[in-house]
Amino acid sequence: MHCTMPRADRAHRRRPPRRLPTGTARGHRALRLVSGVAALAVLAAGCSDDAPSSPATTAAPGTTAPVLPTTATSAVGGALGPTSVPDPTGTAPVVLTESVTAARSGPWWARGLVRNDGDAAVEAVAVTAVLLGADGRELTRAAGAVPVDVVGQGEPAPFQVVADVDAAAVAEVRWEIDATPATGSPATVEVGVFWTRPFGQGQPVSVPGYDDPTTGPLPFVLYGSATNTGGEPLAAPGVVAAWLGDDGRVLAVAEAPVLVAGAADPAPALAPGEALDVVIAVDDPDVGPSLEEAVPMFWGTAR
Repeated sequence: MHCTMPRADRAHRRRPPRRLPTGTARGHRALRLVSGVAALAVLAAGCSDDAPSSPATTAAPGTTAPVLPTTATSAVGGALGPTSVPDPTGTAPVVLTESVTAARSGPWWARGLVRNDGDAAVEAVAVTAVLLGADGRELTRAAGAVPVDVVGQGEPAPFQVVADVDAAAVAEVRWEIDATPATGSPATVEVGVFWTRPFGQGQPVSVPGYDDPTTGPLPFVLYGSATNTGGEPLAAPGVVAAWLGDDGRVLAVAEAPVLVAGAADPAPALAPGEALDVVIAVDDPDVGPSLEEAVPMFWGTAR
């Protein structure tokens, strides 16, 4: 089952964040991560008690969630409107090339999504970009690990790769993926987003687990909670986030640990039914300003 959301009222979401005490939800948006991946469902957008609300949109088990009301996300196919498929017909994980954003100048880098088109969950997923020059010769290889521990059948997961090669010299990219059969299951988590603070705007943030830098522009900050909706404890729980632009391509990928209640320490475990806070910050000035308008995706992780 996946949940999707229409975009929240932008003017309302841009109000300066309140310094909420740990575990306090003021009209949070609930995100259910089933098989490890979530799409937003608006229960009450923004950070105030009088926030507008709309009902969650939920797909039945074994089906794909409805597409968000934009044409961009349809290019990448099924979880968040959508990027997963309920019945994959492939044999192995693949790179969703329509989701990839790559550098055009300076050192080459790329961000995007893979999708597990195999017939079973996989883990230890790694993506390698083989960079070719205009003459077809290999310039270098750049590898990056997918930060989601277990990727379920038909599910997407984000990746980032970086190479010490001038992006202008790259004429073609060929993708390779390594993965092993999973010995565990994807983490089943529910995430509540209490508020976001736009990049370079609003008031300084100081909450358990995060303090704004004293110099430079204010990062984009997302403050929320993670609840273990499964039946087993999750060791070293965390949340991975990716944001999609209007063209369906990945703008940024970030991850953060779930925190001990009222403290800055990563939680060693998340018990069934337990909810703890998570704070995700993005300080990259090249992508941070665009995240408040971007479509987020979330994954739960555990070791």
